Amino acid sequence: MKNISFVALILFAACAPTFAQDLATGTWQAKDVPAGSPWTFELKADGRKLTGTARQATGSAVEISAGKVTENTIAFKTTRCPDTVCETIVTFTGTLNGDEIKFTRFVEVKQGGQRIGNGLFGAAPTSLRKFTATRVGASGVAATPSKPATSPATIAASTEIQKLTLTVSSVNKLEKYIVAKDAYATEFRIYYSPETRIVTLGPTATTRTVAAILQSNAAADVFKKDQDLSVIWESEGTKRVALKVTILE
Repeated sequence: MKNISFVALILFAACAPTFAQDLATGTWQAKDVPAGSPWTFELKADGRKLTGTARQATGSAVEISAGKVTENTIAFKTTRCPDTVCETIVTFTGTLNGDEIKFTRFVEVKQGGQRIGNGLFGAAPTSLRKFTATRVGASGVAATPSKPATSPATIAASTEIQKLTLTVSSVNKLEKYIVAKDAYATEFRIYYSPETRIVTLGPTATTRTVAAILQSNAAADVFKKDQDLSVIWESEGTKRVALKVTILE
């Protein structure tokens, strides 16, 4: 009996790393994120070692480093180098649960760096700290989550207010939205409503709603190409809707 138990223990210990490897290896995507969706992770576990890449939307893949697997937990780092100095290090820790990984992001900004951006590699104070990634099957379609899509965590995330600093690329006056990019060239579509407040700076600073601006001049350009904006928005379904926009120029 003792020999049987001993053999069983050895088999369990030998299989444990393989179980973790099977869980972690694969393609994972987070789509319910505030910037540059989806966030994609290509991961490969080899025993306790984890390698792979992280990518935001259709951007370039960034190699992960210091990757490791411990039972049902993974951890790794990414270093984003937008210029010549790698000034932002993001540490990801994740808990594996079937076809989901619940991630937590921790951002370290080196001396002289800037806390900007709300994307996968962003360091702004409002950047997302917790998110969930789902395994993508061979067909490229994300696996069905094991939890309901309308969980309290999802609802809370969808109503969270975010703040971005953007430069306008184009304006769609008919459908009332702007397309703009952040410092990492991540593109955002931000809708505006009649109640959206527009703040202009300078000696004669003003705050008016979009409705008030158009009431005084129906042909007025509320936004213009190449404008720099500070945008506070909230999610309404799949849309980002501006609550307040400060024109920075």
